[in-house]
Amino acid sequence: MKPIRRVRRGTLLLAAAIAGALGAGRPAGGTGGDRDETIQIGGVQRVYHVHLPPTAPAEGGLPLVIVFHGGGGTAKGAERQYGFNQLADARGFVVVYPAGLDRRWNDGRGTTGQPWLNTVLVDDVSFVSATIDHLRNALPIDARRVYAAGMSNGGILSHRLGCELSGKIAAIAPVAGTIAAPEAPRCAPETPVSVVEFHGTEDRFVPYGGGDILKQPERGTVLSVADTMALWTRLDGCSTTPRLADLPPSHPEDGTRIRRVTYGPCGRTSEVTLYTVIGGGHTWPGTAWIPLLGPVSRQINATEIIWEFFERHPKERRGR
Repeated sequence: MKPIRRVRRGTLLLAAAIAGALGAGRPAGGTGGDRDETIQIGGVQRVYHVHLPPTAPAEGGLPLVIVFHGGGGTAKGAERQYGFNQLADARGFVVVYPAGLDRRWNDGRGTTGQPWLNTVLVDDVSFVSATIDHLRNALPIDARRVYAAGMSNGGILSHRLGCELSGKIAAIAPVAGTIAAPEAPRCAPETPVSVVEFHGTEDRFVPYGGGDILKQPERGTVLSVADTMALWTRLDGCSTTPRLADLPPSHPEDGTRIRRVTYGPCGRTSEVTLYTVIGGGHTWPGTAWIPLLGPVSRQINATEIIWEFFERHPKERRGR
């Protein structure tokens, strides 16, 4: 990996920062910066894509949002589909899209269900940890505002990162991905991690009620949405009495409804919130419809809600 020098804090535009620190030019027609970076993990070259906004870093540095594609997906696909870049440019945060080996993540299930893939031997937790360190060394990243979001396999990985990298990650946002069954009993975050989960009741891939992925035992098992929320409310020390709200429909014609369940107050200002997409499939609310994955809800924009949730939940300052 080519070394990247640290960007001094100050009033530098991030377009200049990306060019100087990561060696990338501006994208055509844009003012921010984009770059594919590589890093060696266990002798394996890993890749992630960086998008920086065109704004100067705020006092304390820039938030970092790490977005994980689903199984079989790509970093570029996640960048195109979920809309984080536009939001980052408007709100001033860095987005990183890591690429899974064989387009998969070692999310804690202990199996891929596909014998030609060696993903279960890949140390994706170390990859993410090293990526965070690499970016914090190169750019003015606010260490208290590092977040992870992901779809499906990437969402399941987000739970694992919350369990195993709580010292670096303040909040997670899994979409259509509950926690892997083998990960749940060993989940022991050092500090509370805020969680916002989105899940469709008609998800045929990662069942709302838990169990085998795609009803195939060889693909591994996940907890139900209810059990996943119960785990995080216990780990974060939340009130066990939830606040329920059925959101008014903004697109009644799409056949889905949204129920929000919020648990709190929780320890150290953390929060656990669930958006159940009633009638929704294995999909990211507010994005384009993808054949075979089931209904996409237009009632909410998950990306916008995720950022608003992240913005409210930085890691608490040490010593408080």
